[in-house]
Amino acid sequence: MGETGQMVIAGIPVMVKLGLRAGIAYLKFKRKARKAAQVFERELLAGGMDRQQARQLTEMYLESSRIVQIGMKGAIGGGPARWKQQSVSGRI
Repeated sequence: MGETGQMVIAGIPVMVKLGLRAGIAYLKFKRKARKAAQVFERELLAGGMDRQQARQLTEMYLESSRIVQIGMKGAIGGGPARWKQQSVSGRI
């Protein structure tokens, strides 16, 4: 086995450790996002908002925590102009 093969083998534990850390951080992030969404929806309902509308806003709130969506919006240019299209009432 050459020097490159040894470097690859030596890097495997580092990559596994990095993957585990990233996975744990992601799960913590998602848990916090779900808890925040529950509080968000509860406050909307306490403020007198319709349940269906509060649910839609909560879904939009949670969408901002989806890492794949964040990457896609950055990659295909779905910034604020696109957010306006997803307004709850359907109007800008």
